[in-house]
Amino acid sequence: MLAPIGAARRRIATVRRLLIRRAARWTTTARRHELHYTQAANGLIAQALARIRAHRRLLAA
Repeated sequence: MLAPIGAARRRIATVRRLLIRRAARWTTTARRHELHYTQAANGLIAQALARIRAHRRLLAA
């Protein structure tokens, strides 16, 4: 059974609030949307990308 549409919208709003608004600032300039991350978020993103790259190398071998 699927959740009601209202519940899905609330879940999306919660995820957006927890992941994006706390770690980044959303800006719009000249019809362009950008996320500006904090220094802490930049470190986490760098670690995540390093792990992804390491796994890609293992899979390619």
